[in-house]
Amino acid sequence: MARLSDISFFHGELTGSDTNYHHRIIRDVYASVNLRNSTLWLNSAIPRYTHASDDTTNPRLVAGIVVLALLGFNVLGNSLVFFIYEFRVKPSVFSFYVKVLAALDISTALTTMLLDVIIKMRPLEESWLDLNSLCKITHFQVYAQSLVSGCVFTLIAYQRYRKICHPLEPGLTIRTARRSLVIISAICIPLTVPTLVINGAQDIQVRVNTSHIVNVTICRNDKRFEGTYYQSVFSIFLLSAFSLVLCLTIIYYAMVAKAVRKFERRSSMLSKPASSPTALDTINKEQGYAVHATVGRHRQSAGRTRLPRLSISGETNDRISIQMYRVFATITIIFIVSYLPHLLVLVLRKSLGLDHQVLTFAERILLDLAYNCPYLSTVANPIVYGYCNAEFRDRLKHIFCCKGTRS
Repeated sequence: MARLSDISFFHGELTGSDTNYHHRIIRDVYASVNLRNSTLWLNSAIPRYTHASDDTTNPRLVAGIVVLALLGFNVLGNSLVFFIYEFRVKPSVFSFYVKVLAALDISTALTTMLLDVIIKMRPLEESWLDLNSLCKITHFQVYAQSLVSGCVFTLIAYQRYRKICHPLEPGLTIRTARRSLVIISAICIPLTVPTLVINGAQDIQVRVNTSHIVNVTICRNDKRFEGTYYQSVFSIFLLSAFSLVLCLTIIYYAMVAKAVRKFERRSSMLSKPASSPTALDTINKEQGYAVHATVGRHRQSAGRTRLPRLSISGETNDRISIQMYRVFATITIIFIVSYLPHLLVLVLRKSLGLDHQVLTFAERILLDLAYNCPYLSTVANPIVYGYCNAEFRDRLKHIFCCKGTRS
């Protein structure tokens, strides 16, 4: 392009009809220069906005923050539970089970939940993490821990059943409970090893807004086994194992609940002043207890005796056994209910192909929260113990006041 001074110089030498023509050229050049200067000024004066494609925020960030909060509650609450039942309570089968459940929940927090937070909160452009290996580890740990926990809940239900429905028979000892835990772990952990091969990282698409779609990595199935025969068989096997464990647990607690109702009805009738030995024998016959005429009066007086309140050490008497049954039954119900949304997501993912659809930002958050609902059961134990057990709360007060000894 010629400079303006050069154009002016040539213009001075022009004469005749060419003058008007070159006047128009000069005006067009000046107009072009002024427009260019105005454009440069506007570009420097008006702030530039980053397009949505430049945003590297992970759409699963909200779900990651929720999991991080649950992780904190998990570690804090279960650490207190483990400490109290290890150093402030006399060893018993009950305290052993409580410590096992607390240790399993803490292990979930420090492995699966921590890795899940990293995967959900990582920037989208991050590339140095081996997401496929992280997903394999998280799936293996969470399935192994869930299966072991389910078997422990079944073992607890069986122990409560023996304690309440057959109180005269020998119960489980701490040594037997430890051996049972070793056997359960030796069976459940190898059964979940295939997750290290079948599961892995999977890329999905999330619609952030009406015009922007991003690729996000989630933990589902390895690409080599997605939709294969091996993946289907393994999923059915895990579902069957969980169903068997939960059914056995429910059956035992149903029998215990029936026995508890009988015990409470018998206790309420024995507490009445008008209860006579004959009435007591009638009650015992209705409840299925053996009747001996020589011990009728003894049973009546025993029924009127004030029973001691709950002790968190799990000492043996009917009232304590029933209270422990209710504590463990509540924890078991929370464990089962927390897995229902997770199982529902697995069914919908297969039937509707959710991982192959472009979901919106809100839909992906809801799906992630439902998929991670089993994490809720890991923070339930401290809440249940604190709500149902006044002595547990007293132990906490003693700890924070720097006093209290093992009893």
